[in-house]
Amino acid sequence: MFIVRYFLFVAVVCASPVQAQGLRLDEPQEIEATEREHSEALQGGYAALQGRDYDTAYNVFQTLALAGEPTAQYELGRLYHRGMGIAADAQRAAHWYARAAEQSHPEAQYRLGNMHMMGDGIAQNDSEAARWYTRALEQGHAGARENLAILKKIMRQAGD
Repeated sequence: MFIVRYFLFVAVVCASPVQAQGLRLDEPQEIEATEREHSEALQGGYAALQGRDYDTAYNVFQTLALAGEPTAQYELGRLYHRGMGIAADAQRAAHWYARAAEQSHPEAQYRLGNMHMMGDGIAQNDSEAARWYTRALEQGHAGARENLAILKKIMRQAGD
């Protein structure tokens, strides 16, 4: 029931000009409410994933991803990458990982690095892979440290 109400809330907010309603999104109470609602909706998306209700999970994550929520963007990318409930599509996965990565989501940065390193759905590009691994590493992602070391070794060997 909450998920349905959340979709309605997002539809109303996105469909009507915020200032026409006399609201200012830069006011702290509005931002806190939105963050809380996003968090609750994300939990609904995770519950749907655990129950293998991929349609609901997709709808929740897509709605939040389009609203700019980086964790939802990452999760939507993961659904596309793994083909959970939808056809696997590495290019769409890369698109959503990139949107989340640009907002400093470390796992999205790591996975985008992997996709660049392997040429999975996007052009193979070692320098882009290194850039995303470095950004994920700056946030403490352990896997990024390992993959960056491997990538540097590969790059050195290719230069020899």
